[in-house]
Amino acid sequence: MRVPLLLLLSLFPLLGCGSDVSIGKVTVDRDSDGYDETVDCDDAQSAVNPSAPELCDGLDNDCDGAVDDEPEDATTFYADADADGHGDPAAPTVACEAPADTVLSGDDCDDDQPAAFPGNDELCDGLDNDCDGDTDEDAEDVVEVFADGDGDGFGDSSTAAVACAPGPGEVTQGGDCDDEDARFYPGAEETDCADPNDYNCDGSSGFADADADGVPACEDCDDGDAAVNPSATEICDNDDTDEDCDGLADDDDSAASGKAKVYEDGDGDTYGDLATSLTVCDAPSGYVTDSTDCDDSRATVNPGATEVCDSANLDEDCDGKADDADSAASGKTTGYADDDGDTYGDPSTGTTACDLPSGSVSNSADCDDTNAAINPAATEVCDSANTDEDCDGKADDSDSSASGKSTWYGDADSDSYGSSSSSTSACDQPSGYVSLSTDCDDTKASVNPGATEVCDSANTDEDCDGKADDADSAASGKSTAYRDADGDTYGNASSATTVCDLTSGYVSNSTDCDDTKASINPAATEVCDASNTDEDCDGKADDLDTTASGKTTYYRDADGDTYGSSATTSSACDQPSGYVTTSTDCDDTEVVDQPRRHRGL
Repeated sequence: MRVPLLLLLSLFPLLGCGSDVSIGKVTVDRDSDGYDETVDCDDAQSAVNPSAPELCDGLDNDCDGAVDDEPEDATTFYADADADGHGDPAAPTVACEAPADTVLSGDDCDDDQPAAFPGNDELCDGLDNDCDGDTDEDAEDVVEVFADGDGDGFGDSSTAAVACAPGPGEVTQGGDCDDEDARFYPGAEETDCADPNDYNCDGSSGFADADADGVPACEDCDDGDAAVNPSATEICDNDDTDEDCDGLADDDDSAASGKAKVYEDGDGDTYGDLATSLTVCDAPSGYVTDSTDCDDSRATVNPGATEVCDSANLDEDCDGKADDADSAASGKTTGYADDDGDTYGDPSTGTTACDLPSGSVSNSADCDDTNAAINPAATEVCDSANTDEDCDGKADDSDSSASGKSTWYGDADSDSYGSSSSSTSACDQPSGYVSLSTDCDDTKASVNPGATEVCDSANTDEDCDGKADDADSAASGKSTAYRDADGDTYGNASSATTVCDLTSGYVSNSTDCDDTKASINPAATEVCDASNTDEDCDGKADDLDTTASGKTTYYRDADGDTYGSSATTSSACDQPSGYVTTSTDCDDTEVVDQPRRHRGL
């Protein structure tokens, strides 16, 4: 059949580029990536097709159903546990985005130490701060040290070195001018002016005239003061100096210049009596330069004293006014009303005077002046009102000194029994605490004095009585064990005990009928024997037991001729009456002389 031309022309667009014509089906490759819409998972993205490389772009580039899995352009990040900007080379992570606590560099030599990373300054701390493989080398916080050969605490400056700390035989002070002799070091005394050695390492010795007053140190009584030497004039001064080196100073030297008048200070208050004076260089003991004391018999009375409230009504400051007449008088007391009579006053009331008004006290420490049982001297008491009895601002459990507190014990496993190793003292029961301290294991709620002892493999003392499992007669879950004296694994029912665990010599069954012989037990085989023993403990012995081994076959001898008939047999341990062991009788109903029959008679 010929296809109409018009129909062929209508198919041409479908046969063009990017189209796939099959029988009755047309597919399109919209993004021109070589994969049509039937296999391309996103035919609008040319970077997405089954052959495309996976990239960090939020797309499923290779159409495997996963986005950004094993992308070719992923970045390697390293865990930075110590947050120093350098990661642990042993903890890499390949990802499109940096995970939390990671960095791009993986060159940290100790990712647990934020003070250790490449490029950091080396310090004297026992760490490899700059990650170069060495510790404390070229540290920035080193100190200068010197060798101290003579142990005088000063080292030889020529041995200067740097280190994190002085080593054996090293010090941090240099300047020793002779490090082989401990007498030489900076600051050493040079008291002998005849000794030419420079002990203090200052470049000079006792031979010098330090004050340049023309008098050698050996003859000068003070070579540090040019005004003091044997040729100087004695002067009255405050330092009691012997300027002329004659062994006498100031008042001891009659030639001293600059003497002055001083006044007796009989009460030692530094204020003198105008009526009694001396002219001297230095005031002797008991004399002062002041003459304004109005009562030289009382040290508390002088112009420098403070007016004080007292019963004598004295004018302590010599201003002509005493006690309350002097507004500046010290010692005035503020009195506070004590309405409840407990000797502690109400801080909201107060009167200042030398003498307290009646009904007042000197303190203002009462926190409730209507209740005599509440004051700073009272004892804090645990009570339901939660009252602050001792006025310290804290009540009951808030006050560590409160009386009446109970001891509570931590109940970590919430079984209502606490541990004696964890206790607190409180008025009210704290959360997580109980009044009992008898829990022997506060980590397990099943273990406490109220629990039942249980047989278990852990051999636990559940009821806290100091005994576990078999040691505790009250333990639950025990089973009956029977004595196995003959060791045949079968026990004696008449010798029983209850236990958690079987002990040596005991078994769980009680079926042994003779526990003195290992050959007699329910698993043994019944045997024909002369003692007629019940070896298999089934209550039947020998012929009474059909399973007994060692039985003999016997034949019925009905005619009593000692020959039996094979037609009637019996299997038995012992020969039954009317039975014999031979079966050759041809007629067991007739007694015949067997030997004659055999002769043909």
